[in-house]
Amino acid sequence: MKLQRLPYAPSPYADETLSSWIERIGIVYGIGLAQARALLTPTVPRMTHGTNEDIDTSPSVRRLAGMWAGYREDATPAVWSAADRGMLEVSARLAYCPKCWDDDAVHGVAPHIRRAWARWNSVSCSRHNDWLAASRPGGGNPSAWNGWLIVWQSKPRWAQAAGLRYEPRGQESAPAFVPGSIERPEGNWRDFELELSRLVSADRKVARYGIPAGSILASVIDPQMLGLRTKVLKALEGAAVVPLVSDLDLRGYSRSEPGWIASRIACLVTALELTRLASNRNPMIPRVRTIIEQSPWRELIAYPVSDFVSGSREPS
Repeated sequence: MKLQRLPYAPSPYADETLSSWIERIGIVYGIGLAQARALLTPTVPRMTHGTNEDIDTSPSVRRLAGMWAGYREDATPAVWSAADRGMLEVSARLAYCPKCWDDDAVHGVAPHIRRAWARWNSVSCSRHNDWLAASRPGGGNPSAWNGWLIVWQSKPRWAQAAGLRYEPRGQESAPAFVPGSIERPEGNWRDFELELSRLVSADRKVARYGIPAGSILASVIDPQMLGLRTKVLKALEGAAVVPLVSDLDLRGYSRSEPGWIASRIACLVTALELTRLASNRNPMIPRVRTIIEQSPWRELIAYPVSDFVSGSREPS
């Protein structure tokens, strides 16, 4: 069956993911992401429960979407390699910045998913100096990529900018994690983000091949550090309720490093305070430093933290 070109399709944004663009195309024609995706390859059997098709790593889906929408392939949202472990697995790509979408609506831009939000270490918005929010995992849909329609409908300005009808009930069901769930670090937020960035990019392999074995982050992610990370997360709880969500709620998630945003924040903050402690620097989050000092962290990590601070150890 030949793919029929659409009479109209919204333009993709430079920082948008392919799945986000396909969903926005579907919205124009009154269908969701799953139906829009199915129209691209109508002869492919429907996905079974628990299957995580990753649209954002599929060159073939990108090519078909471009043909469908009438765009050259190089003008459509780029995909990334499925082997890029710096990017979250599809079922964990739930983060977004509400303030970015507020700005989008003000400037006549449709809310859309940024590529940067799909990164494992992406837990905050440097533009708005706050944690990212996250949508609810699954949402009752058998597919891991159940789309963003309910979230975009949850606020009047987002719904209008997306070409949707406002749905008040979405305010309760759409967000599963809000920035107020986790306390902000003391001091300058930009300094905090800069240090997190340095921590994650200390080894070039982090960007594409994931967290290097033997790194401080790898040690913090180790299952034996779960108790410490749980205490850190509890200490970080803010005014809003931290939802009881874990990686078990992310359908098909299979990596050792946490995928849920609250767990990722706990990992990054713990690693940051460990490196500051090892280099005799003042804590950025004193209550986290206190928890670390009271724990047997020297026995838990794989190598002396000082090795990573001084750069004397080469990650394998």
